Amino acid sequence: MPKASIPNRPAPDIGSRSLLAGLGILFSPVAASALIHIGSSDHLLPSTVPGTDHLGRRVGELQIRGAPGFLGTPIGPRHFVTAAHIVFAVGDPFFFQGHTFTVTGRTLLPNSDLALATVDADFPEYSELYERDDEVRRPVVVLGKGRWKGDPVVVEGVLKGWRYAETGVAGIRWGTNLITGSITSTNTAPGELAGAFLTADFDRAGGDDEVHFTVGDSGSPLFLSDCGVWKLAGVASAVDGPFRPTDAPQVTPFLAALFDVGGLTLVPEKEPPTAYPVLPEPQPTGWYAARISSKVDQLRALAGLPNPAVASKVADVFAPLSAQGTAAVSLSVAGVACVDDRSQAGAAVTWDGMTARYSASVPGPNIDAFRYVVANDDARSGWASVYVVDLSSVGTTPILRFCPDGTPVLLWPLGSQSAVAGLEVGPTPAGPWDRTATVPQVLEGVALYPDPVGREQSGRFYRLVLSE
Repeated sequence: MPKASIPNRPAPDIGSRSLLAGLGILFSPVAASALIHIGSSDHLLPSTVPGTDHLGRRVGELQIRGAPGFLGTPIGPRHFVTAAHIVFAVGDPFFFQGHTFTVTGRTLLPNSDLALATVDADFPEYSELYERDDEVRRPVVVLGKGRWKGDPVVVEGVLKGWRYAETGVAGIRWGTNLITGSITSTNTAPGELAGAFLTADFDRAGGDDEVHFTVGDSGSPLFLSDCGVWKLAGVASAVDGPFRPTDAPQVTPFLAALFDVGGLTLVPEKEPPTAYPVLPEPQPTGWYAARISSKVDQLRALAGLPNPAVASKVADVFAPLSAQGTAAVSLSVAGVACVDDRSQAGAAVTWDGMTARYSASVPGPNIDAFRYVVANDDARSGWASVYVVDLSSVGTTPILRFCPDGTPVLLWPLGSQSAVAGLEVGPTPAGPWDRTATVPQVLEGVALYPDPVGREQSGRFYRLVLSE
């Protein structure tokens, strides 16, 4: 099976993942459904996730080589989006809501695994595009039509996951997962995937509904809730794999959805194999989806959709965590549209239109965060984070802590000083120093600064600048 490679992505729970298998490079003439779920595979549409029972109406099927196969999602009156590595052409039929449309054009978006198709008549409805770059740590509902759950993969008597079956049963299925990260690939070699991708792990954290993509799922949609409106956030592109039970080259590799790769060997096509030891903690594999937000302006322009003005930057907010694991945050910004109902660590968040109330079932982590969205009239909506911080353990020296999403936050006790002019960052203790764009916020005598790139850059030193 041809493979598509993407550079390593941050994966502290498994290490580097250097090779991915394309989901749709080979076409199966069997009407095989499915997605592989952690639990039962009885996930035929409609979805039981509240507010998503209509999503099955939003996707159609391309007919390639005489049989319905890969999925596409209409995003405009005469345009649908799917994966660019799927080979379809002008003249191919596209079935949507009981109607047959004919593909009249195919546009590949540069540096992306996204393709936009034009059809010969208007769609009865289409999906909105997810436009913000806040997808990480947020749940998605995915649809798919790939292969079935096959034979179990067992290492030393322990279940690790399931191989991909050769066939399935007819029908589009649904599942859920959590977006765990994003990567950008700069591959330029022919046949290699490139562009921006959302990533998700098959780690059993989402219960029976958690899903992994299989062969045939390329182009399948990911939907993400935007203040209650489910919008298209990505299309399935690739998965981790293939694997071997040993590092012996004569053993044929296989594709599988693995929630623990320990005891198996990842077999890249163009790099040396990587053997993973059996560890106490599971080492999950995952999947990759072409990111809609990275190409939203181009998609809107090509589909003839209005392109809202860019919203002004929304400021992050800090709030102290009480000894009881609660916090109350006033968000008096005009136009606040919605607040996440769960924090990144899973604490409950409620919103009455003025105050967001954070409440952990047990005392929360040192730093937690949840997202809020601001709608600015006709402008594109903006978003920011509310950081809930435990200040009780802050001493007299600066410390660095990490949010559940990996964002490092600098906590700098000010002592008798309280006015902060800014923060400077340098590669060595002697500089040279560059002033950051954001001025740290002061909360109960502590200056706080979230540094979203600090985890990705080594040798970073900070210098707080106080006002005279």
